[in-house]
Amino acid sequence: PEGIVRLLLRIAAALRQGLLSEEQRVQLHRSLEQGETSLVEAVMAGLGVRREPCMPLDAGEDAWECCICTCEKQEMGWRCPSRHRYCSDCMGRHIDVVPFPRCPTPSCGYELQETDFEALRVASERLDAFREAKLLNAVDTLGTATSAVGSDAGGGLREPHGEEIVIRCPNSRCGNAVLSLRRDRRRYVCPCGTTPFCTACRQAPYHYHGSCVDVQLLRQRWLDWVSGGREDYHGLARRTETYEGQVLALQEAAARHRELEADEMWKAKQCRLCPKCKRPVQKIDGCDAMLCGANFHGGNKQPGCGEKFNWASAAPYKPLLESESKEPPPQVTAEEARCRGRDVLHAFVDCSLCGSAGRGISGPRFRCLHCPSFDACGTCEPRLAELHAVDHVFEVMFESDFVWGRLPRGTQVRLVRRGIVMPMNLEDISSMRSLEGLRGVVKGLRRQVEAQPSTYQWRTNRGRWRDYTAADSATIAAAAVRGQRQVGLRQGATRYVVDLKKMRQINMTTKGTRPVRQSSGQADLRVPAVEISSEPAACRIELDEGGEVIV
Repeated sequence: PEGIVRLLLRIAAALRQGLLSEEQRVQLHRSLEQGETSLVEAVMAGLGVRREPCMPLDAGEDAWECCICTCEKQEMGWRCPSRHRYCSDCMGRHIDVVPFPRCPTPSCGYELQETDFEALRVASERLDAFREAKLLNAVDTLGTATSAVGSDAGGGLREPHGEEIVIRCPNSRCGNAVLSLRRDRRRYVCPCGTTPFCTACRQAPYHYHGSCVDVQLLRQRWLDWVSGGREDYHGLARRTETYEGQVLALQEAAARHRELEADEMWKAKQCRLCPKCKRPVQKIDGCDAMLCGANFHGGNKQPGCGEKFNWASAAPYKPLLESESKEPPPQVTAEEARCRGRDVLHAFVDCSLCGSAGRGISGPRFRCLHCPSFDACGTCEPRLAELHAVDHVFEVMFESDFVWGRLPRGTQVRLVRRGIVMPMNLEDISSMRSLEGLRGVVKGLRRQVEAQPSTYQWRTNRGRWRDYTAADSATIAAAAVRGQRQVGLRQGATRYVVDLKKMRQINMTTKGTRPVRQSSGQADLRVPAVEISSEPAACRIELDEGGEVIV
């Protein structure tokens, strides 16, 4: 009988909704077999079983037409809170093709929940996929900008800070993620056991030493060293098989970095960000109406939040990794190693392999970028391919990074660079004379160095020279005294970089450049003298070849 069928369907629905246990379901079936229909109806009414879309209409209810398939239906059908009604078959197909389905009525924005999926009795795999996608979407929405650009004490603009992004584990079989500030460099160790990586540049292994933009440069220099520079330096005749494996591992790491960099630049040109979950979205063709996670009219399902937005108004994708220099890195030659590395003492740093008898490392020092503290001397360096991870990059350090304080009079010294900063005579910063490698004797100290006040100018599009402000001129002059290659400035909302080697000003927004010069006229008395009081004390050096310099 039709009434018995309705009761059986309601009992099955109560079991799915957790209102009955399996034992209770069996007892109700026995009651129906014994003809106790009224008892079962009373139990069902008391349980408050929710109607499910596939259930048949109650007695006396009229058939209705589904707006999608336009067929007459004898079932309850699915309804949203606004009472829009569709049949269970059409809603099931709608759920299969849309990652985050909504009510099909265009004017209704109701998003289907887990209870709707369960009521429509979709496959468990689809329900699990929906739950996972919702979780991933919730994680993605955590990475949002938490602060806007504001003014600093000097009236200029400061960098946006607090912009958080979601960093995912690179292991494709792992769904773990961590929330990190953009450009914040941290070591992420995922519980899945994948190699720890840098949250700023995504490179693995993590680099304890060196900035993200320097890793590829140092990797290439290390590759040059193990490919041939080591042989030239030690006078070896041939490479061993172990060295070949080391070279191959470094070449693969460099190739992976180039692929990552190219992928980021492609996304910066081709993709924009979903305003809700911040996922990169590519527009292939069609109009500007976009749907995060799928084609706007369905199909091509991918991870996404289902947000609808306009392509033209969406924010562009910002690359996470971008080379600052397009120039090829300089190679490490044997001549450079002998000239720069000779007689150098890396004080308070011992070789991690031989211990260097606790007297520091003499000659070139090899520091691992990926280990917290691992150094090797020139004698032990050839053994690294056998005793250390082959994909680890070592920085070849020809000068000590130890900052000497006050040196007593009479100390014999050799002038060397500090990083990329070459030694220069602070009394004549415009001189092009190279001081690197010269020897001399300390004759005295200069606690404070004052540079001649200077006014710097930039050229307009019409060829006219304009003065920088007094504060900006002082900033440029201070950078020149310290031997910096570049210095940053702000004019209103625009950030500039002044290249002191090429004497060019670069607009970091438009990438346009302008010539810069030091004023040839009278010094601007408004520009304060540059005082280097926070730096180590300057020394007056009497050179062995004659003359004195202040460094």
